[in-house]
Amino acid sequence: MNIQDITNEIQSFDEHEFVGPIPEPFVAQAEQELALHFPPAYRQFLLAFGSGTISSESFIGLGGPQHLNIVWLTQTLRNKKTPRPFPVELLPIRTDGFGNYDCIDTSAATTKGECAVVEWLHDAGGQKGRTLAVGYFEWFRSIVQIIREIEQ
Repeated sequence: MNIQDITNEIQSFDEHEFVGPIPEPFVAQAEQELALHFPPAYRQFLLAFGSGTISSESFIGLGGPQHLNIVWLTQTLRNKKTPRPFPVELLPIRTDGFGNYDCIDTSAATTKGECAVVEWLHDAGGQKGRTLAVGYFEWFRSIVQIIREIEQ
C-alpha cells in the first residue's frame, strides 16, 4: 500500500473531508515539538492529507481542528496528571471516544523506519495493548474496511 492507494481509498467515500496538503516545514516543526520522528508512511499521510474524517471516523494529524492535532493531543495526553501516564514513545492517531487511542509506537522502528500501530487503553495501567498493524498504511486500510462494513 502507498499514498496513492490511501488517496483512492479516501476518494471512494462520498463523505470525507481532509485539510491537506500540509507544507513540509509544518510537519518538521511538529516532529521537533514532539521530540519524535514520524514514520515515513505517516509523514506521507500528513503531507498529503493533514487530518480529517471519513464518514464518522476521524484521523488525527495536522492542520485541522485542535482535537485532530497530533501535537496538541500528544502533549495534552503526556501532561495529564494521572497515575497512568501516556507513554512518550506513542503518537495517538485515532480515538474511540472513550479515552482509548490507536497509536504509532515509535519505540521499535523497522529498518525502513516504519512503526507498528498499537492500542493504548486508558484504564490498562498505561501499558501498550495489542498490535493493530505493522505500519500506518496497513492500519489505515483496516479502519477503512471497518467503515465500509458499518456503512453496509
